[in-house]
Amino acid sequence: SPAQAGTLTANIAFKGASQRAVWQSVVDDFRKAHPGIDVKVSFIDEEAYKVQLPGWLSTVAPDIVNWHDGERMAYYAQRGLFEDLSGDWTKNG
Repeated sequence: SPAQAGTLTANIAFKGASQRAVWQSVVDDFRKAHPGIDVKVSFIDEEAYKVQLPGWLSTVAPDIVNWHDGERMAYYAQRGLFEDLSGDWTKNG
């Protein structure tokens, strides 16, 4: 469904300027498509992100985090700290 008005917080891990630029482009495109949403994004170096992620998830988590799939993500998902988006992926192709 379309995003609703309000605030969306996102913590984005990146490695290098080119990755950050790609993510910034994604955020900019979202802002254009959803002008009623206040997007608050934090770009965090990947190494610092590894250290900070557990703290975010145990306090007030952002609406969106990105991370690599695999064992590290599975650890948090198995504890119910991430919402399963499998149905959305399937539905939206």
